Amino acid sequence: MNDNYGMADCPIPAPETEFKYTESDVASNFEIEFGVGVDDHKYDCKSYVDVNADLGGAYGMDVAIKNQNGEWIALEEIRAVRVIIRGEYERNSFRHALQKVGLMTLPIYGKMKTPEEQWKEENAIREQT
Repeated sequence: MNDNYGMADCPIPAPETEFKYTESDVASNFEIEFGVGVDDHKYDCKSYVDVNADLGGAYGMDVAIKNQNGEWIALEEIRAVRVIIRGEYERNSFRHALQKVGLMTLPIYGKMKTPEEQWKEENAIREQT
C-alpha cells in the first residue's frame, strides 16, 4: 500500500512476501493490497490483505470480526484493515483463491484444460481435417 497514507503506522507490520499486488482506484481513493507470504515453516509463513479507505475520499467500511469466544463484533466506518494469514496451508489456499478470482474476472472464462486434455482436443481436430 502507499505508506504515505497510514498503513506504515499499523501496529501489525506487513510480512515479507513472495508476491505482492496493489490496486488503487484514484476516483474513490480506495486501495487494496494482497501479499502472498514467503514459504516458511508452518506458523511462521504469513500472507496478508490490506484494505485502505483512508486516502481522503473513500467511504468508510463496515467490518465484522469473530473473537475467540465465538462472538461477532461489528465495527462501522473503519478506515483501514490489515489481515495477517498465518500458515503454509493457508498460504497455499490464499494463493489458489487469488488465482481463481483472477480467472473468474477474465472476459472469457471456462474450465482450464490440462496439457493432456488440450493435446487430445487439438489432435481430434487434426484428425477431422
